[in-house]
Amino acid sequence: MKVLKKCIIFVIIVLAFSGSYLFCNSTPEKSIRTHLFFNGYLAKALKTDIYMSNEIPWKGKYYCENPGIGPDFIAVEKSNLGLWYVDLKNSGGG
Repeated sequence: MKVLKKCIIFVIIVLAFSGSYLFCNSTPEKSIRTHLFFNGYLAKALKTDIYMSNEIPWKGKYYCENPGIGPDFIAVEKSNLGLWYVDLKNSGGG
């Protein structure tokens, strides 16, 4: 009975982790917010608006409405599985 209980708890934890991982990387905006959140901008990452840049040199890069958090521009890449990840080597500015 204890083994079954431990297995059920383990499965629930794995499903919760997998679900939150997929949710956090499902769109570029969520991926950027998650990146900023885990880099220390806890409340600001959730409150700021994220916009896609339309300027030619930075096409496809995103920026935050609040310039005080994170780099000036944040680049994202889409993986083969359809998940979005922050591309740190192409992000930056200052």
